[in-house]
Amino acid sequence: MKVSRAQVDTNVIETSIELAPGIPLNVYLVKGKGKFVFIDSGIQQLHRALMQTLAEAGFSHADLAYVLNTHSHHDHIGGNGQLLKATGCKIIAPRTYRHWHSDFERHYQEFARSFPGIFEDTAELRSEVMDILDEPHPVHEAATEGMLMDLGAGTVLEGISFSGHMMEEFGWLDRHSGTLILGDVITLMDAPFIHGHVTVSGYRESLDKLARQVKERGVKQVLMAHFPPMDRQQFDMLLQQAHDYLLKLEKYVFEAVRQGNGTLETIWRTVCKGLNKKYEFRSLATVHAHLEDLVAKQRVRQVAEQQYEIDPASSFY
Repeated sequence: MKVSRAQVDTNVIETSIELAPGIPLNVYLVKGKGKFVFIDSGIQQLHRALMQTLAEAGFSHADLAYVLNTHSHHDHIGGNGQLLKATGCKIIAPRTYRHWHSDFERHYQEFARSFPGIFEDTAELRSEVMDILDEPHPVHEAATEGMLMDLGAGTVLEGISFSGHMMEEFGWLDRHSGTLILGDVITLMDAPFIHGHVTVSGYRESLDKLARQVKERGVKQVLMAHFPPMDRQQFDMLLQQAHDYLLKLEKYVFEAVRQGNGTLETIWRTVCKGLNKKYEFRSLATVHAHLEDLVAKQRVRQVAEQQYEIDPASSFY
């Protein structure tokens, strides 16, 4: 496992690995005065590298105050247990999914098998989720909107809530430096799978909230789990790309229903084939989210469980 480190701000060190070909996984160490936090812990295989990052930054284990989890997906909380055991730190994470930290079986079932009739409980699927998690652990405190983490030396992190990729996710703004650290509020768009969001309206609201935060809060740099560091101009472009991507997905789902592919599974397969994306559980959850959104907008009708229809003469525009 090849690990790289980079000083991406005066008080932020990035530890990065390649999670999959072309997909980085970045974990951020934020330093204060005699106190520091990790934003996420990545996967369990990253633990040794994170401990080395601490040592190179000149901190002792006891100086790690918190792991601030942006959200509770397996590739963001996978090293929490080891860090807690090694340092005695506290875990702060969104309340909605705190049970995913202490019960990995529920994590697996609710994340990867929310539609068990479509995805069987296979050894391969279980391994994909479970193999990067270390051990169950408590969440000591729930993250809240506006929560402040004072690390000393002028470093104060403010929690900002979002939804879309999950129903609850957090970003952390260093109010002094203008650095905003995010998890997966903006999902990957060029990955071989549909990275996934569970609420379309929540995702759009989060994109708009991000645009306001960047403009109104003096954000100078945005750091994310799966993207390189971005300045404001680059991030503004990414926000627009995300809006365009959502619209593209919505159109593909609508057209799949219009063509008469009425079940969730067939609609999902039609959309993945059209976008040249893998048939996998994140993609399925995303297609389902778009169907729910189109039903709420009264553009698609749900006629039975996991079955949808629309007037074939209807058009997207």
